Amino acid sequence: MIKQLPKLLIAGLVSIILIFPLAPLSKVFAGGSLYLSPGSATVVQGATFSVSVRVNTGGTPANAVTANLTYPTASLDFLGISSAGSAFEIEAPSSGGGGSITISRGTLSPVVGDKLLATLTFRAKVSSGLATVSFSGGSAIVNDGINIMTGSSGGTYSFTSTTSTPKPVDKTAPVTSTSTPKPVDKTAPVISNIKVSKPGLNSATISWKTNEPANSTVNYGISQNLGLSASNGGLRTSQVINLSGNFLVPGTTYYYKVISADEAGNAATSKILSFKTKGYSIQIKVSDPAGKPLSGIKVKIYPGLEEATTDKEGIVKFEDISLGKHGVNLTSGEETFGAEIDVKASKSRQEYQVTAFAGEVSLQGILRVALPAFVVVAILALIAILVIWEKRKGKLKEAISNTLNPPQNPPESPPDLS
Repeated sequence: MIKQLPKLLIAGLVSIILIFPLAPLSKVFAGGSLYLSPGSATVVQGATFSVSVRVNTGGTPANAVTANLTYPTASLDFLGISSAGSAFEIEAPSSGGGGSITISRGTLSPVVGDKLLATLTFRAKVSSGLATVSFSGGSAIVNDGINIMTGSSGGTYSFTSTTSTPKPVDKTAPVTSTSTPKPVDKTAPVISNIKVSKPGLNSATISWKTNEPANSTVNYGISQNLGLSASNGGLRTSQVINLSGNFLVPGTTYYYKVISADEAGNAATSKILSFKTKGYSIQIKVSDPAGKPLSGIKVKIYPGLEEATTDKEGIVKFEDISLGKHGVNLTSGEETFGAEIDVKASKSRQEYQVTAFAGEVSLQGILRVALPAFVVVAILALIAILVIWEKRKGKLKEAISNTLNPPQNPPESPPDLS
């Protein structure tokens, strides 16, 4: 046990630094909730679609989430869980299949607001009916060991058959020597000139051309797994699909592909492309504690990863930012600083002031932790104990060595008899 004391003291020193920011002196909790986005959609039989599992902390910091869900295996195949874009970087054991899904994730830096936990991917097995994906018992949003979750909202998804059916070829038509059978059309339309125009806060128009009359479908979503669909069954060469409604949110990147099938059912599909809905304009001014503007500071906004550098006035501007709270990461050399802004719905540019690198202790320019005086005193006390222990350990070793190996007295000289 004595030999382990230095290691225990070092662990205590690290624990003070890591645990203190997670232990406020008083807590007042608002209700947090889990929900699925989109909460409803129509999916083609055989198609895959993605559903985001999102966390709304209700204004209270959260550092761990467990989401337990159920789904009907008769109508849905579970394909996987993706953590791309999750606000919770630490992954605990997660699993899915057989009608149930468990997602557990955490973070060292507590998050606040509406955040992505993970993305689920399903495949539609049927061509009609409804499937409900629901949160089940054991789900939790945790703040320092306390469950702040007060509600949840699942999703209901409907199914349909394929968008077009090939026209059957009449094989009973008589063939005479004076006529030639009409060849069966096996050539798909050629898609060209794909454009996204008029992207709005909650809308976008996608258009393209085909070299023969064909119908039009757009599959789209917040990831390249897509999952949502909009279509028009009429046959034409100029295709237009208008996307709008609750499935589009401001300042968000969407992925999509277009599909057109001719009268014979031959379908052509484009590669996956992307567009971003219109968002809100913001301006961030970075200054030091004395109010002096800081130029050359790299500013990155999460989520979205928009990045720019402050000008000589300490100002950086961003366009098409989504609603809600965003983390702001400031970098100058090897030093970093974190802040948070809350973007509102506004027609004018929103301005934010950030005072950087103030009231913090810098540990070798890598880790910056805000520590009150009594924590600094505790750290220094631990260091002093370590120094004293090392000195005493040295003296103890010396005493043990002298005990086990006493010094040998030189042999006495024989008496002089002369």
